[in-house]
Amino acid sequence: MTDQKKTNLFMIVLGIITITFSIYFNKENSAYLYIITYMGIVFIIITLPDNKYFNWFKAIVLIPAGIIGVIGPLLKILFEFIFAYFLPLGFIAMLFKYVPEQLFNINIAFAAKVYLTLTTTSIFITLCSEKLMIWCRKTMNSDNPRELLHLYNDLGNLLINKQRTRYTIFFSFFCYLLLYSIASLNNIELFTVKNTNVAIMQTFATYVAFDRLLSNKNLFEFNPKLFLSKISLIWGFDFSQNKNQNSKKEKYNLPKDENTY
Repeated sequence: MTDQKKTNLFMIVLGIITITFSIYFNKENSAYLYIITYMGIVFIIITLPDNKYFNWFKAIVLIPAGIIGVIGPLLKILFEFIFAYFLPLGFIAMLFKYVPEQLFNINIAFAAKVYLTLTTTSIFITLCSEKLMIWCRKTMNSDNPRELLHLYNDLGNLLINKQRTRYTIFFSFFCYLLLYSIASLNNIELFTVKNTNVAIMQTFATYVAFDRLLSNKNLFEFNPKLFLSKISLIWGFDFSQNKNQNSKKEKYNLPKDENTY
């Protein structure tokens, strides 16, 4: 199977999953879920072969996406940003909202859902947003020359990267901390649901701990080859010591220790 066929198959499966997921959970006629449904349709439509019948159909369905594409490269970067940041946020939010209750009959408090959603999303986009954007960029520019893809990579990496993602998350928490502090000092509740502020604060604390783990991961680096070389020296030294002791005892006809066997 060629790379193009693998990509098309993946896009079809992703589109079917996206459409099924959004339709199943769109019980409140959410505009956001309609957008996700359209994205799933686009994932499938772009895999159709080029001929006079499919081209008209693709042209009609892709009119909204085409209008966005005509505006310019910045909107492509914006789409990559939405795909890598807000799409995971939406999926993770729906995951913690519906899956525990509908599949496991577990009722999770709203504050706990907020904490799990924000924490999981912030960690996920920190680790995976660049990879998602690169994949999205390659998919959108699969028919373009390699030089153009390289230019898009340069532009995308200039505007959005892992360090900027971390900075954006910290800046968001910083702004919320200022807002929360002012509201708290004036006895103003930012949310009507209890413990929502606590959930956001705990998310920030968890992300700070996670960020410190990433920053100090070199402190826990483990080199198996170095470990084996070090411990092999100890084994070799112990073996040579035991061998020397046994040879001396044999020379002077001394009894051997039982632990040498």
